[in-house]
Amino acid sequence: MDMSVKISTNSRKLYFIAKHQFSTGVKLSETHSYLKKGFADSQSWYTKYGAMASTQLYREFLQFMSMNEATSVLETGSGPGNGISIIQNLINPSCKFTATDISPGFLKELKKIKAGNFLAQEANIEELPFPQESFDRYISNMAIHNVSDPEKAFNEAYRVLKIGGVLGVSTFGGNDKTNTYMALMKKFRKFINQPYHESILSNLSIMGYPENFKKFALKIGFRRVIGYSAMAVYPFRTPEEAADLFLSFGPLEQFMKNNPDKAEELENLVIRELYECLVTNGTPIGYESTILIARK
Repeated sequence: MDMSVKISTNSRKLYFIAKHQFSTGVKLSETHSYLKKGFADSQSWYTKYGAMASTQLYREFLQFMSMNEATSVLETGSGPGNGISIIQNLINPSCKFTATDISPGFLKELKKIKAGNFLAQEANIEELPFPQESFDRYISNMAIHNVSDPEKAFNEAYRVLKIGGVLGVSTFGGNDKTNTYMALMKKFRKFINQPYHESILSNLSIMGYPENFKKFALKIGFRRVIGYSAMAVYPFRTPEEAADLFLSFGPLEQFMKNNPDKAEELENLVIRELYECLVTNGTPIGYESTILIARK
């Protein structure tokens, strides 16, 4: 990456760490196996709760992409496929639509979808198995921040897009004060000693802030770049309603099974933190996402 991109000193430091070796000793080559395991362990959670918030974001950024004019669409990181019907309702029947994911479990679900001109295919966002200039729309919703090398991922997006093609992506926002879901999950992950993978945290120093993200996309070669923050919230009003959102998440659920003596302590921590967020502060549980729209 051209480090002349004007991002903060902390962002530069985080990106440098991620490009070489994490402070925990986890190498970048292990990121994909980490993600595959994480998605496999929490597939039912992603299908229920991940989709609940991310579905809101499809409608947020697809409105910029003139989907009715598309002839070939690629979605990366399609997950359980909660956005497939939304996209299909916006494109013409003749439009070719390819959905991809790195997780075998999600891919199995995607292949169950039957529709004309629809194809589900396994693909790594950083090494797309498609020829140059194959698509005129590139979509990635709450997935591309998981990559080990953001420059490589966006160069791939640029490569497979046709001239004049449109990219639309969303990522986690990087501000814990407004991304309440992630701020809470960081606390719970700390309790079980399973923090977020450092590549994700490093990526959010760029992708999690609209101005940083726009400058990054321009450096890749995209033009007419639009970036902004958008909220996707869970409709939970009480700590009791919201508790399962966290306690059924794979790592936390497994921790309670493996450590029954600490399960109650974790449950109490979750309820306390949710009470402070929802009741004391009156703030919803949700993602502040960063939206990026750009043209090749």
